[in-house]
Amino acid sequence: MIPGTQRHELFNFWLLMLPSIHLLLFAVGGLVSRWSPYGLSPIFCVDLPFSLPLFMRDDWGTVLVVGILGTGWWYFVGRIGWMSHHNQITRVGSILGAALILFMCSVDAILIRGQAEGWIHDERFSSPVIVVYGIAIALVAGGILSSLASAVASFKRKV
Repeated sequence: MIPGTQRHELFNFWLLMLPSIHLLLFAVGGLVSRWSPYGLSPIFCVDLPFSLPLFMRDDWGTVLVVGILGTGWWYFVGRIGWMSHHNQITRVGSILGAALILFMCSVDAILIRGQAEGWIHDERFSSPVIVVYGIAIALVAGGILSSLASAVASFKRKV
């Protein structure tokens, strides 16, 4: 068990929101990837740096490992915002967590935007592709909100 937490916090709805969105993206993205010239492109974007092995190998084992690690990453992202909001980590931890999450989500957003712009001019552009990118955008937006919650909480604390 994580020190300083109660069991019900580990399975809180808000803590599981981002990993659930990630699993949804993973499932829907896997189904839609057959139409995509880029394969699992939104998943590659939101799971950096864990998705880098997908450049070398594109087998189901690698995809599954990337999915598990990515889901863990998104749980961590939500956990940082949650713990900061509830004053369960230090001010420095909140600020560093917010900075890391904001940086990674910014990179994710830039990559998603670049790939989406490529899709708009592709003949296979369709509503399933819009759904996948919409889920990816929702995931990154949730990460940015977690980062903002962490940053705001760190400045609200009394010294």
